[in-house]
Amino acid sequence: MKKFFNTINKFMTEISEDNINAHAAASAFYMFMSLVPFVALLTAIIPYTGLSQETLFDAVERYMPDALQAIIESVVTDIYFASGAVLPLSILFTIWLSSRAFFTLIRGIEDIFHSPKYSSFFRRTVIACFYTVGMIAIAIIVLALMVFSKEIYGLINIHLPAISPALSLLLKFRFVVAFLILAIVFLAIYKGVPGIKIKILHLIPGAAAAAGMWLLFTWLFSLFIRYANYSTYGSLATIVISLLWMYWCMYIILLGASINQFIRKAHEE
Repeated sequence: MKKFFNTINKFMTEISEDNINAHAAASAFYMFMSLVPFVALLTAIIPYTGLSQETLFDAVERYMPDALQAIIESVVTDIYFASGAVLPLSILFTIWLSSRAFFTLIRGIEDIFHSPKYSSFFRRTVIACFYTVGMIAIAIIVLALMVFSKEIYGLINIHLPAISPALSLLLKFRFVVAFLILAIVFLAIYKGVPGIKIKILHLIPGAAAAAGMWLLFTWLFSLFIRYANYSTYGSLATIVISLLWMYWCMYIILLGASINQFIRKAHEE
């Protein structure tokens, strides 16, 4: 038992030395700044899927906290009646702001793995943009699985009935699918950071732990914001809640990298 607590204490000390709090906070700030253009991008894409505005409002009311509903519904309404220029502008702003978040995240992972030297600014920026595009695609897929599963199944059952049994099985285990998708994404993030030469098998524990913690935290956080009474603070509560969620999501990604580094050092010793 003493050895277990010593290991935990050593791990917590390394987390403190890696300063992942600062990297997570900076990443969360840029991610928060990209939230509105991302919602605009998502809303601009949804009309092409055949989902109605009312369906989207129903999903917002079911899955979003009261503090965020008004903002998201306002953006949805504006986008549905906006011009065609909204989509390219939303893509540009989302990619640029989100890439700054991943730029900071990459820097944090480099610090955690004690990379001997930082990669060039240009290379890190290109990688950050690549991760941003990938994460936007993954976010849309996971959101579709978790929120619009019934609507998507109904559309595919009408237009592509041959694959509806396979899709029904996929949606039945959508939480497992979401876990696997997140684990693969986190594994790609850890493996793709420049200057880090670690076998992919050694990165799996941290990626799996981060995916599990991400889903568990998001579920617990959704329960908290659904039942907590913070209406007194109005829009300020919305900002704080959004930043807190993003901060802990970025923190979990960095924590997964710390787990991998800790295990690697333990094996070397």
